[in-house]
Amino acid sequence: MAYLFLAPTLIGILIFTAGPVLVSLGLSLFSWDVINPPVFRGFANYQRLFNDQIVLTAFGNTAIFVVLAIGLQVAVGLLLALRMQQRMPRWLRYVFRSAFFIPLLTSGATISVVMAYMFNQEFGPINYYLGLVGIPPAPWLNAAGWAMITVVLTYVWQQLGFTFLVFTGGMNNISREILDAADVDGARGWRRLWYITLPLLNPSIMFATVTGVIGALQVFTEPQVLTQGGPGDATAHGRPVARRPGAARRRRYHHRRPRVVDGKYVATHSCPGVHQPALMVPDAPGLEQLCDRVHQRALRELCAQQRHRER
Repeated sequence: MAYLFLAPTLIGILIFTAGPVLVSLGLSLFSWDVINPPVFRGFANYQRLFNDQIVLTAFGNTAIFVVLAIGLQVAVGLLLALRMQQRMPRWLRYVFRSAFFIPLLTSGATISVVMAYMFNQEFGPINYYLGLVGIPPAPWLNAAGWAMITVVLTYVWQQLGFTFLVFTGGMNNISREILDAADVDGARGWRRLWYITLPLLNPSIMFATVTGVIGALQVFTEPQVLTQGGPGDATAHGRPVARRPGAARRRRYHHRRPRVVDGKYVATHSCPGVHQPALMVPDAPGLEQLCDRVHQRALRELCAQQRHRER
C-alpha cells in the first residue's frame, strides 16, 4: 500500500527528472543536429570540451564566483540575523525584514540593469560618492578583477534576503531556556555565539550553503547583463558557455578583409595575442569577388550576433 501512495511521486521523478538526465548523458556521446541521424562519438565530445581553453576559463570563473558569493552571502546574512535579535520595536523589525527580502522578488535582469548604471565608471553614483571622499573612480565593469567583484556584489545583494530569513527562522527556533542557562553560566558575547548559537544554527547554515551553491552554479543573468562575460573572459560562466559553446570562440576572432598581394589572394584571420600566418591561395578569375561575398556574409553574421548580445 505504501508503494501505491509513493508511485505518483516516483513516476513523476522518473519521467521529468531522472529520465531527462539519463537521456542527456546518452546524447552527450553522439553528434546530432536533430535533422540528420545521430552519429556516435564516444568521449570525443568530452575531450573537445576539456581541451577548450574558453570553457576551462568559464568553469574556473564559476568556481571563484561560487566561493566568493556564497561566503559573503552566508556571512552577511548571519550578521544581519544576529543584529535583528537585538532589542528594537516590533514594527522596525518587520520593516528591516521586508527591506532585505524585497530584492529577491525583483527580476535579476532589472537589478542588473540598475546596478550597471550604479557601477558605471564615468557617471555612476557609487564612483561619484567615492570621489567626494577622495577615492579615485574604480573601473567596476571595465577591469577583469573589478568586474568579478561587481557581479558578486550584485548577486549577493539580490539573494541576501533568502539567507537572512533562513537564519532568522533558525534563531527563533533556539530554545529560550538554553540561552537563559548560558547567561546564568556566564556565556555572553563571542563565547555565547561560538559555543551556543552557531552549533544550534548548523542545520540552517548547511541548508543556506547548499541551496546557495546550487543557485550560484546556475547564475546567468547577472554576468550576462552586466558584462556579457567580459572584459575578455573575466566573468564568463560555465552555464552560458555550455549553452552556446561556439559563441565565445567566435567572439575572440577578428576577421580582416582579404586582399591581393603580388598576384596572390591573401585570406587572413587572427586571434588576439596569437600570430597566425596568412592563407595564400593562387589568384583566379572571379575568386576575389567570391571571397568578398563570403567575407561580407561573415561580417553580417558577426554584426547580428553582436546586436543579439546587446539586447
